[in-house]
Amino acid sequence: MSQRREKWPGEWSGNADGWNAQSWAWALDLHRPGATRIFQDEFVFNMRSDALSATHGFHDDRGALSPYGGDRQGAHLSASIDGGQHDTDLLDLVTATHQSLRAPEDHHAARHDRTSHHKPDDGIPMDAPAFAAAKMHNPARSAGLIEQSGKIGIGTWDFDANGTAQEDLGRFNFGWYYNWQPSPLWSPTATGRLAADDSFVPMIWGADDVNRADLRSAKNSSSNYLLGFNEPDNHSQSDMTVAEALKLWPKLMATGKLLGSPATTQDETLGATSWLGKFMSKAEARGYDVDFVTVHYYSDDGNLGDFKNFLRDVYKEYHKPIWVTEWALIDWENPDRYSAREAAKFAEAATQMLDDLSFVKRHAWFGAYEGGDGWNVNTELLDSNGHMTAVGNTFVDLAI
Repeated sequence: MSQRREKWPGEWSGNADGWNAQSWAWALDLHRPGATRIFQDEFVFNMRSDALSATHGFHDDRGALSPYGGDRQGAHLSASIDGGQHDTDLLDLVTATHQSLRAPEDHHAARHDRTSHHKPDDGIPMDAPAFAAAKMHNPARSAGLIEQSGKIGIGTWDFDANGTAQEDLGRFNFGWYYNWQPSPLWSPTATGRLAADDSFVPMIWGADDVNRADLRSAKNSSSNYLLGFNEPDNHSQSDMTVAEALKLWPKLMATGKLLGSPATTQDETLGATSWLGKFMSKAEARGYDVDFVTVHYYSDDGNLGDFKNFLRDVYKEYHKPIWVTEWALIDWENPDRYSAREAAKFAEAATQMLDDLSFVKRHAWFGAYEGGDGWNVNTELLDSNGHMTAVGNTFVDLAI
């Protein structure tokens, strides 16, 4: 990958030798000195049309900037960027990065008119063409980093309207938590590690959460990470088709976070025809970012070998770091089959196994409380009176 930096307004030129069977894409990141990205965009040169075209309108919190133009010039490709009247004095640095992308071999097709992509009023780009998805810059992605510290986490929801959950979780030493929402728990009196902003990882739970307010909450989170859709293969959860999820995925990418895949049920995690298998292959074909694989695992018999083999199979299939965002000892056919002490024993042994697997970067027990629906019986950390259960006492010792 080559890179060139220019002062604003900028122009990027690259040698076009050998490009007759490919398209090339450039991603631009504009920054203020000493600040974060103002906006980012990608554009593509397509040999079919001999034209440079926008895949997205430039965007920032103030709205779209002026469009840019470009054309093929002999053995070079030039793209000039016009900042117009939009604070050009503050736009200091243009980073242009190009990467090879698949394109039709027939580059003699008729010229097509250059078009710009629609930008909705929520400031998040719409779905991009398959060969040029929106990719927001994240230094951790560039460095290939998915941190491993603070592996042990918890999935929780607010116990009541008084912010009790965050106070309760202050009794533990978990490295992180999530709550199936884009915004964190809050309590004015909460203490402990989970009261820190960077302990929270946001989630876009389903299609209805792909909206301006929730995407902005996720984007503004202190976390580097964003969890994708929750059990889209499950009709009682986010209930989405692969096509629906792919259509919305560029909006999650536009947050600039490192993205966890949609978390499917166990039966739809592995195999080319599984929900996750189809999503991952099509996302890769479109150049979409999926930085780590998010999985759920519920053991109905306490067999650690099966749990471990499942995770190894996931890693072999997708070759990406793994977050286990829901796991527990639960027999769905007989939810009260196991006692809290049996669940605690499984939690202790499985945590050791998960911590020993280098490709498992984080994991979160399900859950902090009993859901009140009769499903996660005896897996909660705290009972309805706020007292520590056997499972809770185990995690006090584990999360150190």
